[in-house]
Amino acid sequence: MKIIVNIARIIVGVLFIFSGLVKANDPIGLSYKMQEFFLVWGMSALDGIALTLSVLMIAFEIIAGAALLLVGA
Repeated sequence: MKIIVNIARIIVGVLFIFSGLVKANDPIGLSYKMQEFFLVWGMSALDGIALTLSVLMIAFEIIAGAALLLVGA
């Protein structure tokens, strides 16, 4: 069972890092997409900090992926 958990942890960690790096390629595009979500959800007050939130989300995703890979090492 521990082998399956370790394999899943590695796969999810690599997926988080890959996804974060893809988003890091265009954080402004991600902020535009977040602004669209804020508009739909009625949270337009967050439009001004969408770029900051997108950069923080990208950083968290990459750090979380690295943490998943390093936790079991």
